[in-house]
Amino acid sequence: MKNILLLTAMVLLFACHTNQPKILADEITATAKANTPGFIPTSKDGYWMSAKIDGKDWTASAMMPVDKSDSRRIHGEHNGETISFSIWMRGLEPGKHFSFSEDKAADLFTNDDIGMWGGRNGEIVITKIDDKGVEGTFSFTASSSRSEKTVAVTEGRFRVPLTATP
Repeated sequence: MKNILLLTAMVLLFACHTNQPKILADEITATAKANTPGFIPTSKDGYWMSAKIDGKDWTASAMMPVDKSDSRRIHGEHNGETISFSIWMRGLEPGKHFSFSEDKAADLFTNDDIGMWGGRNGEIVITKIDDKGVEGTFSFTASSSRSEKTVAVTEGRFRVPLTATP
């Protein structure tokens, strides 16, 4: 047992004095990057999302790309704050409503001392479907088990492509 511990210590000591940790870190970073879909910058004609969070304007600077699943995740991000929710793609048409609930909540991540909020009261309304994608509105009241406070997300709007881009 002593020999195994001594050998392990020697290997670790050797690895720390060589390039191995940096090479390993680079490999881990490259693997994570290759397996993370990444964000797509928002634009007037592409992906976009905006809302008011407790009355303050918020606009996504990037969004997660859509996938091919029937339950499509709409996820916008700006400076570490995110708004995220799902819509069901089957039978999607303008005027369709989706209600947020305990098991179908919107996610809100904020740069405050609470950080994680769940929007269980509110709705999404699909307003337009065309060759550019799906557009809709959303609003919800978010709460957290870590606070008595609630956060109002109002005047939300989004657009994402109908189909996943290669």
